[in-house]
Amino acid sequence: MMREDGGIAVIVGAIVAAAGYLWGGWDAMTIALAALVVLDYVTAVLAACSANEPGISSDVGRRGIMKKLGLAAAVAMANVLDQAALSGAPIFRPAFTILFLGNEAISISENLAKLGILIPAQFVQYLKVMRDKALGLEKERPA
Repeated sequence: MMREDGGIAVIVGAIVAAAGYLWGGWDAMTIALAALVVLDYVTAVLAACSANEPGISSDVGRRGIMKKLGLAAAVAMANVLDQAALSGAPIFRPAFTILFLGNEAISISENLAKLGILIPAQFVQYLKVMRDKALGLEKERPA
């Protein structure tokens, strides 16, 4: 008969193994993305609380959480596709992660601005240019 704490260890181990397979481990980009996702959610709640509106909406919060879960699913999909390609070099996961890092940083900057915290316009513009490049939306510069 397995001890109760041994069963918990098996469950936690299975979850960690599944997460490692889905998201490709906890490298610097994944840790940065996780941190920015949390910061974005926290700054959004702070911005909503500081607004002159009557309270924060649980529906808006729920949609935000669903969006964050969708982001995690997209990174997992990209990582699984990288593994299936067997090329040896990840292609999709870094591209998705860089795109989402930029989007989260833009959102955090907007939330901080709503709180009255000054963000250099050049920083936000740089993030938007990087996001547009990742999406293939950069405009042609005149020669």
